[in-house]
Amino acid sequence: MRSLSAIFVICAVLFFGACTTKKNTAIHRGYHNLTARFNGYYWSTEAIKEGVFKIETANKENYDKVLPVFVIPSNENAKATFPDFDKAIKKSSLVIQRHTIKDKKDNEIPTAGKWIDNNWINIGISRYYKREFFSGIESFDYVARTYKSKDKFTAMLWSAKCYNEVGAVSQSDPILSILQSEKNLPTKIKSELYAVRGDYYLRRGLNTEAITALTNA
Repeated sequence: MRSLSAIFVICAVLFFGACTTKKNTAIHRGYHNLTARFNGYYWSTEAIKEGVFKIETANKENYDKVLPVFVIPSNENAKATFPDFDKAIKKSSLVIQRHTIKDKKDNEIPTAGKWIDNNWINIGISRYYKREFFSGIESFDYVARTYKSKDKFTAMLWSAKCYNEVGAVSQSDPILSILQSEKNLPTKIKSELYAVRGDYYLRRGLNTEAITALTNA
């Protein structure tokens, strides 16, 4: 009985010790990366998928007009999916709050967490679909500035999408140009980049260029 109690105490100490975000060790990184991915990021992503599914299902194409590149709800219709995206924001925010590994001065160590940047991106995507574009840009820009992983390319692309939606194509253009000049851009991002560039051209009335870009998407 005493041995079982001792084992319980040891396990409790190891567990709560691993929970701290002020230690950057392999054990602590492993614990926080695992829980950040499966306890928060997974459910955040599922909530986003549910919201996007509802948007696409409710969408009605108007073939009398040029169809938009990306399906995004109107201000009125967006409210129906708020619960899904609010859930995603809540899940990802909790991950960031609980699993961001920091130094002794309470500054984030960007290289320590594998899924923190993904959760920031999920928050930005949720803001995008809620039509809170500038709040979304803040999340995406934070990822692009802070992290060196290839997720920064995803963040930059979504930031450009937000700028396109608010009509600030002069802001999206340099972002897209930087991405187009990137030699190590992942294949998936390249395809999405053409789509966002096509959207950019359509908003400027450059239909020929838009067709070329969208053909490559």
